[in-house]
Amino acid sequence: MKAPPGKRKLEKLFGQVAKYFRSAADDPRNADAIHSLRTSSRRLRQALVLYDAGDERFRRGLKKLITACGLVRDLDVLFAVLSEAHTGQSQLFREELHAVRKEAQRKLARKLRRWRGRDLLSDWKKTLEARNRPPAVRESVLHLMEDFFDRGDRAAQPGHSYKKIHRFRVLSKQLRYTLELTEPRGSAKLQALKGLQDRLGALNDCVVAIDLVSGVPSGAPAVTRNLRRLVPRREQAFRVYWRNSFRAPGRARWLKEYR
Repeated sequence: MKAPPGKRKLEKLFGQVAKYFRSAADDPRNADAIHSLRTSSRRLRQALVLYDAGDERFRRGLKKLITACGLVRDLDVLFAVLSEAHTGQSQLFREELHAVRKEAQRKLARKLRRWRGRDLLSDWKKTLEARNRPPAVRESVLHLMEDFFDRGDRAAQPGHSYKKIHRFRVLSKQLRYTLELTEPRGSAKLQALKGLQDRLGALNDCVVAIDLVSGVPSGAPAVTRNLRRLVPRREQAFRVYWRNSFRAPGRARWLKEYR
């Protein structure tokens, strides 16, 4: 019997997580594998929600995996942000950052080895194979879209706190990963969401960099000041993109297709 579309997509996403899990476990220094593992895990987690698949233990496990990869990935991004901000960094500061990155990598490697030793992926796969409930996909997507437009309008208002912008960023990723399961590859919706993610991601990278630098003993105030100068520019880039790319007439077409 041919597997239903939802199950085929879940199996494909699970295969990607398994592939990058093995790559990252074999070489925790591989930044690309860690980033791909984190992203593919997020995509799978959103698909589990959409298709009402997997048990709560599976979803919690994916969240732990995403979190474990998070600090290593954030530190990798930090080096790129510091370069763009043209911050003056002492040799001691760079050495301390690399030491933090090395420790985070060591902890991640230990977790990945432990999970592989428990054959965690096999346990997760069994919960996918047991799924047989048809999900209400259209209703779920429509609700997510309506929430996306409402919260996006609020997040794009000047003076909005970064905490609220970050919550909107998480929601926009959920919508993008969901539409990747329901829309043709490279559709106009996905392209618009990718552009939004790029701008929200650039802002988030800057905020995360400021937080990480504050935890480094030799982090000079000048480094933080230079990073803070990037924040208003990146917030403005998000607001301009939102106004230009998500106007009311276009929204009606988005929603109509799922009603």
